[in-house]
Amino acid sequence: MNSKISLIIPVFNEYGEIENFFNDLKKCNFDLINEIIFVNDCSTDNSLDQIQKKIYEFKSLFINVDLMVISNLKNRGYGFSIKKGVSNSKNDSIAIIDLDRTYKIDDLNNISHEFINTYQLQYDLIIGQRKIDNTNTSRLKIIGKTIVNKITNFCFDEKIVDYNSGLRVFNKSKFSKHSHMMSNRFSLTTSMKINLNIIVKLILTEEL
Repeated sequence: MNSKISLIIPVFNEYGEIENFFNDLKKCNFDLINEIIFVNDCSTDNSLDQIQKKIYEFKSLFINVDLMVISNLKNRGYGFSIKKGVSNSKNDSIAIIDLDRTYKIDDLNNISHEFINTYQLQYDLIIGQRKIDNTNTSRLKIIGKTIVNKITNFCFDEKIVDYNSGLRVFNKSKFSKHSHMMSNRFSLTTSMKINLNIIVKLILTEEL
């Protein structure tokens, strides 16, 4: 098993955040993350063209990382896009992050370092955990997440606050083995937790 990570970034109508995201991406630890795959889920804005433009610019600055964008033939969902990115990746370890900058690149670097160096690939999945309160989430969503978390924690004897976190690093082969049982929509992240053995690192991140 190699010690590099492929970063998968699902994209759907993210045009307004792409410039800022690529500026943040310059802080990425490319010693660990040497492949970045954007998966465009048939965006109806100008996301695809903007990503292609930024990838071209980015490659002139960072030559030690492979960047690409692939597209779904029709809108298939968040989970499907991640699965497609994983199937097109070259490394044995995968990271995902949302393009809307809910999570910081520094936190991605942190859990990537822990996955590869601190724990030396002994875990299937490490999750970055958001701070969830009324400063960044609606009251209705807080109630819904609380109910889901309580039921799932009870069933699986865990104490996880954020099952839907879009910041995580995981073992590619384990994911691929169980991916047919995971949702093609946003609940992929929850179903991933149920199907893999994990260690959860608490990383509180604030929306930018």
